Amino acid sequence: MTAERVAAAAVMVRARAFTGGSHKEAVFAASLAFDISPITAWTDVRPEDQGFVTSRGRFVSRAQAWVIAKREGQLRWDRSLPGVTPELHSEDLR
Repeated sequence: MTAERVAAAAVMVRARAFTGGSHKEAVFAASLAFDISPITAWTDVRPEDQGFVTSRGRFVSRAQAWVIAKREGQLRWDRSLPGVTPELHSEDLR
């Protein structure tokens, strides 16, 4: 079995996951799906609703995605600090 990798930025909007190259693109996809403005879609997105989808189709948190991306060599840079749990941002991915 191949290793799980971070596949795309994702947001949960109204209990559905939407993906994109960035979280902004994922919110735009949600706004199109629900025929609402992107601003309205953003209001439905809580911090815990922002994450990533993996190559296995799992929605994972930013912190979980960081661990996966680091393990799989997908990071452009390591922005982790001692004592701070790093969180992945779409611009961190190669």
